[in-house]
Amino acid sequence: MLRRRKFIKQGALFVPALFLPRLMDATPTVRRPGIAGTYNHSMPASGGGGGGGPAAFIVSGHGTSRNNFTGVVGCKFTASANMTVTALGRLVLSGNTHTHVVFLCTAGGTIITSQTIPTSGITADTYNFVSITPVSLSSGTSYYLVSHEDSGLDSWYDQAAVTTSTGTINNSAHAGSDPPVIFTNDAAGECFVNPNFQYTIP
Repeated sequence: MLRRRKFIKQGALFVPALFLPRLMDATPTVRRPGIAGTYNHSMPASGGGGGGGPAAFIVSGHGTSRNNFTGVVGCKFTASANMTVTALGRLVLSGNTHTHVVFLCTAGGTIITSQTIPTSGITADTYNFVSITPVSLSSGTSYYLVSHEDSGLDSWYDQAAVTTSTGTINNSAHAGSDPPVIFTNDAAGECFVNPNFQYTIP
């Protein structure tokens, strides 16, 4: 026998009263045309220190969308704290449906870890993170973070200034094939936005 639920009208929708506090407390995704956007995350993105939950490395910013390159795109960055990376992710744009491999590499282009990230069914303008076997990054050390893209398929964001939580973006970077590879360094202080990672600080 089904239990009756109290429903409350919200605009044109009737919402179960049980879920109303969650809807009222939801944090909206903020997008400002022409300047940095702030993203929601499909896994928790708060904390990151003192034993707290995982934090996202890239927290805002993007260029204009494109899908005219085959290879890997992302950035070179320098960590500003010792971190344990627990998940890799990719920003999902509207219309994305394919899977993409995200790589975390040394400054010499050697793969530290990688993960396949699905985009189908993921809310647009959110990062989809997938857990990995944790790996450690060292403060003051530089790394590459890139995702594999295919020309004519899913869109991704061109290079632009981005905001990070615990590190400095050295430059956007790309390569015509998957790592291990020698990356081409592009615009200083900018990043091709799609790849990301979550981390904790020991």
